[in-house]
Amino acid sequence: MPRSEFFARFGVFLASGFLSPDACAAIRDEMRVAAARPGTMWRAGSPGEHVDLERKRRAEMEEMPPATVAALEGRFEDLLPALSRHFDVPLRGFEPIKFARYRPNDFYAAHTDASDSPAAPEYARRRRVTAVLFLNGQGEDGSTASYAGGELTLFGLLAGPRWRGYGFPLIGEEGLLVAFRAGLVHEVAPIVQGERCTVTTWFF
Repeated sequence: MPRSEFFARFGVFLASGFLSPDACAAIRDEMRVAAARPGTMWRAGSPGEHVDLERKRRAEMEEMPPATVAALEGRFEDLLPALSRHFDVPLRGFEPIKFARYRPNDFYAAHTDASDSPAAPEYARRRRVTAVLFLNGQGEDGSTASYAGGELTLFGLLAGPRWRGYGFPLIGEEGLLVAFRAGLVHEVAPIVQGERCTVTTWFF
């Protein structure tokens, strides 16, 4: 399975150590006791957000303390100039950050985060860049510091019809931030063991 450096060749933005191990551990501790709700997603042809636990997405979205949210949003705001340069697109802001916890058998089927369809919600039409911050990495010990399965798989990195349906799985690393164009097809493979904790936002 390719490590994060492999994806830099295909225009993916990578920031190792974006958050320290201690900071990641502190946020994971808060997530374990936070109020949670099922993860939702936009579905073509239907108004609003939907829960689809069987076919599309199964994960928990955690309601985090305001101080934690504000501190992380400050870090994401600092990324704006670097992401604008990297993707050669003017970015002026980002959506409220989302804290997701994936437990065994949780997943997110292949999807994009943006759409140019007139029927898509306004936020989906304006998104340019997706950013995912890993609060823990992949491993086999099942502790809160690691998880098994749950690969973030990116499709369409290679040009040509033969590669259209081929996805490259990225190994999650504690504190790693990954950003890619919001129209890129991607998925989260089912969790096999442990809990996968991430923070996500979308730049516009």
